[in-house]
Amino acid sequence: MSRRAAKEETVVTSASYKGIVKGNVVILQEETPWPDGTPVVVIIAEVVEQEPDWEADPFLRVEEWLPDLPWNEIPPDLSVRHDDYAHGDGWQEWERQQKSSLIQPGG
Repeated sequence: MSRRAAKEETVVTSASYKGIVKGNVVILQEETPWPDGTPVVVIIAEVVEQEPDWEADPFLRVEEWLPDLPWNEIPPDLSVRHDDYAHGDGWQEWERQQKSSLIQPGG
């Protein structure tokens, strides 16, 4: 048997669980499949409240760079069917619906 074949490999996996520390014991919110004695690493989740950096993040100032759009002419399902409108026939379908709604009966 070669040295390489005899060498054990250590595989590190991770999973996330939430919980609290009580009396120097971590109490998890949900059950885990691990037996007692399983080694774990605990990373403290600190909540830091911070004001947004309005100057650094242009997406917080969207009204400054978003063009003035004719919102009444934009399909109401655009966010849901973005790919269809961008790469499929969504626009043609929407335009057909708009034109058919303008046709008045008896006209």
